[in-house]
Amino acid sequence: MKQFGEAGLVRRISVPGGRGYFDVDTGDQHHFYVAEEDRIIDIPLWSTALGDLHATPVGCRIDKVDIIVLLKRADSDLD
Repeated sequence: MKQFGEAGLVRRISVPGGRGYFDVDTGDQHHFYVAEEDRIIDIPLWSTALGDLHATPVGCRIDKVDIIVLLKRADSDLD
């Protein structure tokens, strides 16, 4: 899978705990991650909006923004 990623055919989505997923949709896309189900759900790009991002460090520019929203089932115990 690493070679597919390097070739731009898939992209890796990293979630807490070191777990990773590979997505064949390499375009701009955001995700929900449901930890109890160990599942990724696509978030439609049109349904998300970003406010102003802080200034980037000198000499850098924003290349891509990936958003992963961590979810917890509503019926699970609250922390």
